[in-house]
Amino acid sequence: MSKFKKGKSGNPKGKNASNFGEMIRNHPKTLDLVQKVFDIALDDEHKNQMRAMSVLMDRIAPQLKASELKVEAKMTTGVIVLPPKNNKVQLSSRGGEYPAELREPTPDPDQPN
Repeated sequence: MSKFKKGKSGNPKGKNASNFGEMIRNHPKTLDLVQKVFDIALDDEHKNQMRAMSVLMDRIAPQLKASELKVEAKMTTGVIVLPPKNNKVQLSSRGGEYPAELREPTPDPDQPN
């Protein structure tokens, strides 16, 4: 027979309340601990420098969490007409002529296709 009964919690009274955070904040050595983490973060030779920097940065500038943002904007609908997909450019200021670098090469009648 099992000592656990089906449908019954193993901890019916729940988790004990903990004041761990308050205990740390009120501990007389807390400022020394924080100073030590800063010292390690600023020591280029310390093997745990990056971890100390990470701990400090997580407390100084926590990572942003996704949040919903409502934006109201006037929307204009319409159609954008694009020019045909080719490399030719119409230049009305040049009398309809294309610059030499944009002109299609003239086929050489002596060259086979």
